Amino acid sequence: MVMITGRIVGKTLRSVVCALALGLAACGDDGERGNAREFATAGQAAFWDTLFGREDRSAEAIEQLRLATRLDPTDGRSFFLLGMMHLFRFSQQIEDFFDPSPADKAEILRAHEALERAVPLLPEDRRVPGFRGAATYMRGVVFQEEGLRELGLRQLRESIQLYPEFNSFSFIGVVAPTVSADDPLYLEVLEYVGDPLNAACSPFSQPEICGNAGKAPHNIEGSLVLFGDLFAKAGDTERAAGFYRLAKTPFSDEPWRFRDLIDERLRTLPTRVELYRDGDPRNDPPIIGYRQEACAICHFGTPRTQTSASE
Repeated sequence: MVMITGRIVGKTLRSVVCALALGLAACGDDGERGNAREFATAGQAAFWDTLFGREDRSAEAIEQLRLATRLDPTDGRSFFLLGMMHLFRFSQQIEDFFDPSPADKAEILRAHEALERAVPLLPEDRRVPGFRGAATYMRGVVFQEEGLRELGLRQLRESIQLYPEFNSFSFIGVVAPTVSADDPLYLEVLEYVGDPLNAACSPFSQPEICGNAGKAPHNIEGSLVLFGDLFAKAGDTERAAGFYRLAKTPFSDEPWRFRDLIDERLRTLPTRVELYRDGDPRNDPPIIGYRQEACAICHFGTPRTQTSASE
C-alpha cells in the first residue's frame, strides 16, 4: 500500500512539476508524448528557417528541440537537428579554434552530446555519423583533448566508408582549417578532394547531393570556392584561381549572397598563398565555411522545393 501510494504521489508530483516547467495543463505519459511531437514540429520549423537564412531562429529551434528530446528520448531526428543547430552556432561564432571562448566550448560540447545520441537512434541515416565525427573531432580541438581528436578522425574515416560522396565533406570541413598545409592530415584532405571536376558525384548524376537541387540551393558555388581555398592552402595558385573563376558562373536563377567573396579571393590570392605557407598557422586566412559563411554559404536561399518541418 505504501509503495502504491508512493508511486501515485510521485507521478502526480512529476505531472505538477512538468506542467509548471513547460506551461502545460497536464503532463501524463500520453500528453508528454503528444507535446513532444508539438515541440519537435516547432523546433524543426525554426531549424529550417535558420538554415535557409529566412530568419535567425536558432535559439528557438534549440529550445523547442531540447524540450522534444527531453520528453521523448527516442526522437533521433530531434537529437540530430538539435546537434546540427548547436554546430551551426559554433561555426558561426568561432574566431580562433585554438583560443576558444566559453560560448564556443559550450556550443561544440552540446553539439557533440546531441549527435552522439542521434547516431544509434537513426541507423538508416548515413549522414549522421559524419556530422557526429566532425563534432567529436572539433570538440577535441577546442578542448585540446587529443584522445577525442583521434576518436573524431576515426569516426570521420568510418563515416566516409559508409557514405563517401557526402561524409568526405565532414572530414574536409573540420580538418582543413585546423591543421597546417604541411600536416599529413592536410594531404588526406586533398585526397578526399581529388579532382572535383571529374568526381563520381556530379551535379548531373546526383543533383540533390552534388548540385543545387536539394536543401543546399548554392551547393555548387559554395563548393567551388571551398575547392579554391583548399588548393590555395596547398600552394597551388593556378588551380585555386581556376575554381574561383568557375564559381562566378551563374549556376542558379537566384542571386548568391556571397558572390563578392569570389572577387575578394581572386584579388588576394597571392597573399593568401603566402600566409598559408609562412609556417605560422595563427595568420592563416580562414577557409570558407566559418563565421558568417558557416552553413550559409551553400544553404542560404530558397530551395527549389520548399522544405516543411516534417521533412
